[in-house]
Amino acid sequence: DLAAVALSPGARLDVDAPLGRITVRFEDSDDEWRVDGESWFLLVDGGGDDTYYEHVAANTSFYLPVSVALDLAGNDDHRASTDWTIDSLDIPVNEARSQGAGLFGIALLDDAGGDDRYFGSALVQGAGVFGVGVLLDHAGSDTYKGYHEAQGHAQFGYGLLADFGDGADSYETLQMSQGYGGPRGIGWLVDQGGNDTYLAIAEPLVIDWAGEGSNWSGSQGFGYGVRDGFFTPGAPVFSGGLGGLFDLAGDDDFQCAVMCQGFGYAFGTGIFYDAAGDDDHLTTHKYAMGAATHWAVGVYLDMDGADTYRNNDDDECIGEGYDASVAFHLDRGQGDDLY
Repeated sequence: DLAAVALSPGARLDVDAPLGRITVRFEDSDDEWRVDGESWFLLVDGGGDDTYYEHVAANTSFYLPVSVALDLAGNDDHRASTDWTIDSLDIPVNEARSQGAGLFGIALLDDAGGDDRYFGSALVQGAGVFGVGVLLDHAGSDTYKGYHEAQGHAQFGYGLLADFGDGADSYETLQMSQGYGGPRGIGWLVDQGGNDTYLAIAEPLVIDWAGEGSNWSGSQGFGYGVRDGFFTPGAPVFSGGLGGLFDLAGDDDFQCAVMCQGFGYAFGTGIFYDAAGDDDHLTTHKYAMGAATHWAVGVYLDMDGADTYRNNDDDECIGEGYDASVAFHLDRGQGDDLY
């Protein structure tokens, strides 16, 4: 049990190994961890309220096939170098890849406890593209903000964000996150408990989807594939993956804009599963809460609680299967639900 190791001044190790840098520090200090060149093969921090900048727990090149960061205690800040916000209507790609970003490799960030803050632009918080990306957080009330390809995202790989414990957690994104399974990918977001908030933002309007005045979400249990001719005539077909959001307890709030909360697209499968709690669901535009299109499958399953389902704009949601697709919206609890 690494978390039981006593902290003491000077308890540190730094080694340049064949597969990358190894750093182990068991000092009771508030540390800052920045990547200068290649990221770490293994980084272990034993305590303190630490700050981690971009590219920690990420495959920064083909020569770093494995990158692991373990934080054993403290209220930590995993962040980008600049203080940008999504209100700028821009996602800085130079600050992408962090917090469990597996890109042609395996990347793991494991945080053992504390009320932590995770903030990043893209390919963050459990994202796997031709690789495996995992973020595990074991306790605390945590905040996750990753705006593109984040929070359990996968394409031709595996992405997982798993939050354990009963903390009240907050998840925020723009698109392709919170359980996104792209072509040949499996992307899951799993939250064990607590009264949580999941948001795929409607405002500000960053990218006007299909000229309909709405952001595109593709989140909260979304399986996405590429259709023939979607990009160019005769382009290859890539069948959709498996995207899933699994919330196991708590009174939760879910909000998204388009194609979310158990939506499948182009041979993809989207799964939304909520085990318990009085939950509130809001779709600000359409295509949500168990829906699918283009030979796909969408599944929404709520097991218990008095739940509220709202759609502010269009009526294309809640168990809608379109164009050779099947969709299910199943509320199996005994609570008094409102649609």
